[in-house]
Amino acid sequence: MPRKSRLDSVEPVRVALSLAEPGAYADAFGAATGPTAHCLPLHPLLLALVVHLCGATAAGVLVISLLACVSSALGYALLPAVSSAYKLDRLSGVTAGWLGALLPLNFWCQTSGVFDAPFTFLLLIALTLAVGRCWDSRRFTVADAMIVGTLSGVASLLNAAIFPVLFGWCVIGVAFTADHRRVFFRFSIIVIIVALLVALALAPWALRNRTVFGKAIWTRSNFGLELQVSNNDYASARLEINNHNPAWRALHPFTSEAERQKVQRLGELRYDDNKLREALNWIIRHPLRFSTLTAQRVVFFWFPVMMRKWQTVGEIVLTVAGLCGFVYLIRAPNTS
Repeated sequence: MPRKSRLDSVEPVRVALSLAEPGAYADAFGAATGPTAHCLPLHPLLLALVVHLCGATAAGVLVISLLACVSSALGYALLPAVSSAYKLDRLSGVTAGWLGALLPLNFWCQTSGVFDAPFTFLLLIALTLAVGRCWDSRRFTVADAMIVGTLSGVASLLNAAIFPVLFGWCVIGVAFTADHRRVFFRFSIIVIIVALLVALALAPWALRNRTVFGKAIWTRSNFGLELQVSNNDYASARLEINNHNPAWRALHPFTSEAERQKVQRLGELRYDDNKLREALNWIIRHPLRFSTLTAQRVVFFWFPVMMRKWQTVGEIVLTVAGLCGFVYLIRAPNTS
């Protein structure tokens, strides 16, 4: 099958191509790099279905992009309902939805579909809506738990970023229900059910990894790799700078033939373990540089420097507006 256009440009799509052809989660870094748990399973599986139906051609690229656009659009379309669920002015949700849909600040991530961002975004918005309705009624019923748990389970198969969100929800829930024994008890039950459903959703993936690698990896295998390529003598806090640095690119198996050969020789898990040791040794030897890189990344997470100035300004406005909205939401009187 010919691999055209940008369909082999990132790890999830390479895994999808392997799924569509030999039918295995493999070759995240290129041909013959072997079985992988580098990506969570759902997004490559979705892409593999598209490749199977449309081929690794321009038509396949278009379908993947359309799926991403539809997911982003649906997420923005839910924002008015989210604002109502949290007792905000519905106009704020309508405005946010229109601005998000008409002014995508990170166009490629929102529309290409080669990363899971638009699909995860849709599920997180749906989860936010479900949680908001749960809080609005204070019922915390089994039906609520099933809805929240199902959405959480599907999202956990897409992106592990769902776990800090769920943890934050639990912390806030405990804080707001601690003085109400019956409500706290119902909330505890829903948390347990959600946790069980997430574990159930991830169990087949963990079992597959146990069978393939001898280790039950519940999410992804790439922590050591990402820690090492983020903390070394050549690393910058900005990915755009790293990508233009040949010395940095030589550290990652996606861009380095020598590193790919190491993955082929050692296998992904042993390779990742070696990378983790390298990273920890470097961090111990360079504590100040590690602290500086970490602090810079915290700043860039909230105030990213984009390719265009208007995008950078837009991201700053979003962060500031989001923080103001969060403070307003916490301080607003509860009228339920």
